[in-house]
Amino acid sequence: LSGWLRAAEKNIERAEAAVEREDFEAAAFWAQQAVEFSL
Repeated sequence: LSGWLRAAEKNIERAEAAVEREDFEAAAFWAQQAVEFSL
């Protein structure tokens, strides 16, 4: 895997973990980070 894809995957994992703790602000942040890494 390329570096950016790995970084995006890590950000998605962080977003999922934030959702599990019902920290939706953090989830939105990490999801946006994942999208920005993929651009």
